[in-house]
Amino acid sequence: MASKTIIVSKKPVHVLKKKPLSVRFHQTTKYFNEAPDKVCSQMMKKVLFKTITYLILLLGGIITIFPFYWMTVSSLNKPEVMQNGMPLFWGCQFQFKNFIDAWNLQSYYLIGGGSSAYRTGFAPLVGLEEGATLGMYFKNSLIVTTINTVLTIATTLFAAFAISKLKFAGRKHVFTILLMTMMIPGEMLTIQNLVTMNNLGWADTYMGIVAPFITSTFYIFLLVQLFQGIPDSLYKAARVDGCGDWKFLWRVLVPMSTNTIATISILNAISTWNSYLWPSLIIIQKKELTVLSVGLYDYTAAITGVGSSSLYPGPNLTMAAAVIAIFPMIIVYLLLRKQILAGVSRSGTKG
Repeated sequence: MASKTIIVSKKPVHVLKKKPLSVRFHQTTKYFNEAPDKVCSQMMKKVLFKTITYLILLLGGIITIFPFYWMTVSSLNKPEVMQNGMPLFWGCQFQFKNFIDAWNLQSYYLIGGGSSAYRTGFAPLVGLEEGATLGMYFKNSLIVTTINTVLTIATTLFAAFAISKLKFAGRKHVFTILLMTMMIPGEMLTIQNLVTMNNLGWADTYMGIVAPFITSTFYIFLLVQLFQGIPDSLYKAARVDGCGDWKFLWRVLVPMSTNTIATISILNAISTWNSYLWPSLIIIQKKELTVLSVGLYDYTAAITGVGSSSLYPGPNLTMAAAVIAIFPMIIVYLLLRKQILAGVSRSGTKG
């Protein structure tokens, strides 16, 4: 029978020596005596930190909400209440008809130019040209915002797909030039755009308001980063299976980018709805095409009296018009806020 050889390691084996019982008892007692103090100290620090954080957030929330509070309460009060000080919710007689009066508020423009004037429930004055109501301004803003958002989404999708998936000479240079245009302030192009729209005959038209802003380099950049995160192997496999570029864009890329597209749509709609400078420049003669932001500014600038019996609207009607102006965007944000956060935070799908 074969014998087995046992090799014994020559390395020294360190044996852990136990501490005396008295030493271990002393250390255990010291730990349990000091532990409550450390735990209490840490808990106090956390509570103090959270308290300060919530106080700062509460203060910031109050500062943010106060203008909306002032606007909403003022829109529901009588003009005389606003002259007595800050309107409050309690002790006030709310007038919901202020919103109806503001919606039907008729504007009149001085013949031959000049500032605007307003009346509710009165016949047109001599020397004034009849303008539009707030309801018409609201309709114009809704039309302009819808057209601009749809065209912006279309141009953004096509440009982002071409830059991220199609192979053509100078693709990187084109994308670089597009990014460089982000460094140019939009106000520097106002005069050139105005001259171009006049030469095309698009002044005083919806197309003149929309055309200069149907594309955005920032939105293209956002979608390019998302499309580049989708593997090229997926695109090549689709081409092998007979899927064309158009079908791949609408059946693959768009469904995978719904959150980002929703975010772009919402941000663009809010920007178009609130735009003031360009619509006020391009609409010169046809005041019935005035958008809500411009009409609302005319309401604000025309306050010289109190009450609907004067030539100008009271401050309560102006605040009611402001509430009507911001109400659609607040509803859109509340309904689609999850899509906004998901679209901004998503960086694409990595293959």
